[in-house]
Amino acid sequence: MTSRRLRKAIVLAVGLLFVLVAALGAAGPARAAQNAPSWSTGDQWVWTYSSGGTTYTIIDTVQEQTSLTLTSGTFSVWHVNESLTTTTSTSSATTWNALWFQVGTLAEAKATTPNTVTTWDPPMALAVFPLNQNSWSLQTTRVRTIFGFTNTATITYTGTALAETSVTVTAGTFTAAPVQTPASGTNYVLSYYSDAVGNFVEIVNYQNGAATQTVVLASYKYQSAAYGLFFIVLGAVLGALVIAAVVLYVLRRRPRYPTQYAQAQPMPPQVPPYQSPQQPPQGPPGM
Repeated sequence: MTSRRLRKAIVLAVGLLFVLVAALGAAGPARAAQNAPSWSTGDQWVWTYSSGGTTYTIIDTVQEQTSLTLTSGTFSVWHVNESLTTTTSTSSATTWNALWFQVGTLAEAKATTPNTVTTWDPPMALAVFPLNQNSWSLQTTRVRTIFGFTNTATITYTGTALAETSVTVTAGTFTAAPVQTPASGTNYVLSYYSDAVGNFVEIVNYQNGAATQTVVLASYKYQSAAYGLFFIVLGAVLGALVIAAVVLYVLRRRPRYPTQYAQAQPMPPQVPPYQSPQQPPQGPPGM
């Protein structure tokens, strides 16, 4: 009986394990589409690129969530501090910019440099999610003020998400969706977005169809990805505990009836055919 219960426990455990694996698979991001970012305060991305003998390092750090009012409405935005460090063989210099991105998107609403303030109304989408080989054509009004002089322009911009691919950069290897902007032509930018990072992992500029500059992700801190991994591990641990509990429960089960009732009992003695259990034995005929 113990062996039979053990086999039953193993079957139940394997079944629960398959259910757990299926649930975790369903909880993970779909590989056919890259999803919108979910930033948090403290998230950070570091990109690098080189030109001639100069190395450039861009660091974007998410500060806080706030609101920004434009002509088209009030938007919930993330305030991002951006530093640009230029390094040569003899010197290094850093400048600081401030950026504002619409929450839950990669739409840029405002940017400031030491001499320039630019707004996009509505925010200009760097990608339209989910990225599943979709295309878009959008319009925004750009207002730019340089040294006190303001210029306003209406801009129509296009983009298209290409099929996902594997991209290896300094920060690691990622499944990413290339976003081409503009959607057509020989002068364009390919920005490889990965929702595991919450941002672009590689940005390649093309002129006349040839790559002229490549920006790669060197390191990053993206807390939403860490939270997702935590919940996957937690689910696996809880699933393992459930399976262990089921196995122990099955192994410790006892028969419903006492053991003596489950054993074979001796048959009662048979009454001879010539006797009746209600009458005493009779003598031979004629006695």
